[in-house]
Amino acid sequence: MGDLGNNYTDNLGMEAEYTYGVSDLFGFNANLGYSDHSDGKFSMTSFSTGLRTNLSWYDRVIPYVVIGLGFYRPDIQISETQSISPITFGMHLGGGIDLQITKQMFFGAGLTFHDMFSTTNMNPVTGQNMSISGTYTTFLVHAGMSI
Repeated sequence: MGDLGNNYTDNLGMEAEYTYGVSDLFGFNANLGYSDHSDGKFSMTSFSTGLRTNLSWYDRVIPYVVIGLGFYRPDIQISETQSISPITFGMHLGGGIDLQITKQMFFGAGLTFHDMFSTTNMNPVTGQNMSISGTYTTFLVHAGMSI
């Protein structure tokens, strides 16, 4: 979803996420993700960090919000042999819910909105400057372990 969804098809991607819990309410969150869209015409690699805040503890259900900054590397195929791959800066904001299955295991889902700030690169085919920016939304189903 978002600006990038107007030009490229949705697809499944992968993301590794790590949260260092500073306390029961706050944690440092970092993730690294990759997705490929429209038969290789567009791909996105992202690395973002931020703050995770657990909103409450209801039995074993933990709703949370995340906010932070990140680096994004969209790879846009211009022709069969040429592509543009700038590194952009951006922000993300999202929320989710975890279900604590045991003291060490959890399962959950999260929805995060990403906004890549604009950068300008030269189109190698036309020689004209091309503005690259966009927004997209990720939905992550995750399972993990706490130590």
